[in-house]
Amino acid sequence: MSKIVPLTEVSALSERLKAEGRRISHCHGVFDLLHIGHFKHLKSAKEFGDVLIVSITADKFVKKGPGRPVFNESLRAEALASLESVDYVVIVEDISAIPAIESIKPSYFVKGPDYSDRGTVRGGNLDKELNSVKSVGGEIKFTDDITFSSSELINRHFQTQPESTALYLRDISKRYSIENILQYLEKVRDLKVLVFGDTIIDEYHYTKPMGRSSKESLVAHKYLDKERFAGGVLATANHVAQISNYVKLVTLIGDEVTNEDFLAQTLNSSIFTKLFIRKRCNTTIKRRYVVQGEGKKVFEVCFLDDKPLDPPEETPVLAYLDEIIDGFDVVVVNDFGHGLITPAIRDFLSRRAKRLCLNVQANSANYGFNLINNYSRADFVCIDEAEMRLATREKFAEPKSLVERLHKEMNADKMMVTLGSLGCLCLDSSGTMVEAPALATSGVDKIGAGDAFFAYTSPCFVAGMPSELLALLGNAVGALKFQIVGNRSPVSLRDCEKFLTRLLKH
Repeated sequence: MSKIVPLTEVSALSERLKAEGRRISHCHGVFDLLHIGHFKHLKSAKEFGDVLIVSITADKFVKKGPGRPVFNESLRAEALASLESVDYVVIVEDISAIPAIESIKPSYFVKGPDYSDRGTVRGGNLDKELNSVKSVGGEIKFTDDITFSSSELINRHFQTQPESTALYLRDISKRYSIENILQYLEKVRDLKVLVFGDTIIDEYHYTKPMGRSSKESLVAHKYLDKERFAGGVLATANHVAQISNYVKLVTLIGDEVTNEDFLAQTLNSSIFTKLFIRKRCNTTIKRRYVVQGEGKKVFEVCFLDDKPLDPPEETPVLAYLDEIIDGFDVVVVNDFGHGLITPAIRDFLSRRAKRLCLNVQANSANYGFNLINNYSRADFVCIDEAEMRLATREKFAEPKSLVERLHKEMNADKMMVTLGSLGCLCLDSSGTMVEAPALATSGVDKIGAGDAFFAYTSPCFVAGMPSELLALLGNAVGALKFQIVGNRSPVSLRDCEKFLTRLLKH
């Protein structure tokens, strides 16, 4: 255990070793499951220098999807420290090796053979790490030994998914690879995407329960802190911007409390934004009171004016859409029923969008009124089971029959219905039904998971991605979003790629 050194002490350790004339080799990774490939890689890395320091990514920064790492950072560090070839181990509280590189200033930064023929990892941190090594005077080295995939071994020998899900993943991995998915995502890059819908600012006010009030039948809470997130269509736009190079957001805010500065800070800088301003009202805010440390939401207050736009307010929105809509390959609509999307605007979108992707949500403000079949047409529909049941007025019928019925009514090319912990159903115009299981059994916050699912799958549908891959991608994005509090950050393409790569390794 004396080999495990805090990051705050590794700089002094490195300076002492160098003063003794010893050359330092440095390796970095997750090292979730040590195997023969790691043993040989670390042994070879040690041979470049005199001392080998291995840094590992702390648990909360491991971006390999739900269920990973299998082993916590303490166990991973202890396992590495037990190896004869490893002299010191340091845990890094970051998504990259850069803090360790800057502290260690190694003579050699050593990567495995799978990195030697690619100068960068798609969207990853390798380029930055290599630049950091050069800035401290180090060299990049590559080992040349047998390699294994930790993810593949974990998938085969550690059951992190239910048996039915593991069987599904083994089956789909026989027909598709991560490269198949990336080919469609490359096509999405060039799509011009118009994102349209209701702005919502989500507030999480964190509290601590103190006990029953002495005068009322309620539990009193002590106020601790708050966070604000870009929700509603803002979150959808931020997700779409992860995969498309050209995203235009058209939405509505209030004039009394606009929150424009907040929007500018939280929206992806690549998004082109057109804000319409509604007079004499605030931008919609949904304030949730959350027990800190538990994530349990105890109360919600909504600040909104959900009356439909008056004709003088509606006219400029329609005129603007008429001016720009022909320049977009796809229109992605998040309809929360909070006043922006009037019957006239619904009709316009149904008639004029080249490809129309719809997500029409039921919530406490519009339950039973804001229905997907208020639209006369859609190419791609993505809703949850409750929204489907409201639209079909069927409380108990089997979901597959309702998907078929609503698909026929909407005459959509593809209809996706998310089923929570049961995964999703996808029906296309050929009549083929795809069932896909959920990929996360636990998480920290369900808020926004459906929006993330919709945001990723909509452009991919337009790019021609088959139903099986759409369902897999959507469930993967939903699972990753389940690990994020509120809309604190979007699901990045890089994290999605890493998660899917792991899932498809069998």
